[in-house]
Amino acid sequence: MKTNEMALFQFKDVRTQVPLQQRMRDSDQKKLKQAADDFESLFVKKMLDSMKSTLHKESRIINGGFAEEVFEDMLYDEYARLLTTAETFGISEAIVKQFSSP
Repeated sequence: MKTNEMALFQFKDVRTQVPLQQRMRDSDQKKLKQAADDFESLFVKKMLDSMKSTLHKESRIINGGFAEEVFEDMLYDEYARLLTTAETFGISEAIVKQFSSP
């Protein structure tokens, strides 16, 4: 072990008494989990967009124009976020498991 690594390993945060190296690992895990959740949400959003593209807009009585398109896009973003927070897809967990260090 190099001197810097040894010093890093032995240093403890005064507030939590957790080794700094462990805190860095925890921080990396949180970042990985957030990135995996974001990817899962993006994946579900693309799936919903594909589903939305099959709807027949010509059959609607009122055409909302550009404002409706913007609203629907934001609505489907929210649908994707809500669906992925339910943790029913498992994509995020698979990504975290794949990229986590043993």
